[in-house]
Amino acid sequence: MDPRPDEPREQGRMARMIRRPLFWVGAVAGVWLLAATALVAMAGLDARAGMQATQSIRSVASEDLGQLLDTVGGTSDDVDEEDAAQQLLQAGEDFARAHDHLDNPIVAPLGLLPFIGRQLDAVDTLAVAAAHTATSAGEAVAEMREILEGPTETSSSRLDAIERTRAVLRELGAELEEVDLGPGEALVGPVADARARFEREHADVMETLSSTETTVTGVLEFMSGPTDYLLLASNNAEMRAGAGMYLQAGLLEVEDGTFGASRLGATQDMVLPASVEQVDPDVLALWGELEPGREWRNLNMSADFSRTAPTAAAMWQGVTGE
Repeated sequence: MDPRPDEPREQGRMARMIRRPLFWVGAVAGVWLLAATALVAMAGLDARAGMQATQSIRSVASEDLGQLLDTVGGTSDDVDEEDAAQQLLQAGEDFARAHDHLDNPIVAPLGLLPFIGRQLDAVDTLAVAAAHTATSAGEAVAEMREILEGPTETSSSRLDAIERTRAVLRELGAELEEVDLGPGEALVGPVADARARFEREHADVMETLSSTETTVTGVLEFMSGPTDYLLLASNNAEMRAGAGMYLQAGLLEVEDGTFGASRLGATQDMVLPASVEQVDPDVLALWGELEPGREWRNLNMSADFSRTAPTAAAMWQGVTGE
């Protein structure tokens, strides 16, 4: 008996058996792709919400997020520190949710694809960095607001507030210094643009933090003392280099946040018998005939006070011995 007439039937059955699992594999793959696409889309929406939160702050705090630090405790009424802190914290939560969506196991297989995986890794790293930056900044702004609303009636409380502010700035700087921006090469346009923008703003924030901490440290050292400063009063009727003629001089004493000034004396009564040696060579070459190292009223011939300050200190020591 010839078995060949049954071969077409057998082949058809085999084909159906093969198509059936392929159908289910394709269906599962399709569902997975839809789920992964939905999670990536949700991550994009959360990231957009975070960007909108920080953008609303930038719109009232000049061009970038770093400028917010300059307004905290200042005289400007354009920035509500409490609202800014809340928006920063909210932005941090939005970026964190974006990271959670991209870190979902459903999305993980996309990371195995060479090109797509690099884009997802870059976006995810930026989401983590943005969440960390926004949350840390929001907490810092809230802490500084609390410091500024605290007691500042006494000199010790003012010094304590300045010291605590410096500590907040240092902690924030240390946290943001560790931010990882992720890969920067072989990125598609929108991802590359987002990374470049974040990198610029991160650099601006770090620069602002550094300069602000330097300023706060200077104020703290100035107010802590104990230090004596030469106090000069000028008359702008005789403008000289734009700062006037020094007609009175005295001593400003600073210690533990308190200030005290001696009685100012007329510089015409403090003319030295001979010029001090600490006269800038350029000033001496240009104005030596006016004896700027002996005559107080001719001391301020240069607009650069850093050149004349050593001369003034030496002249005061020559007059008082201090």
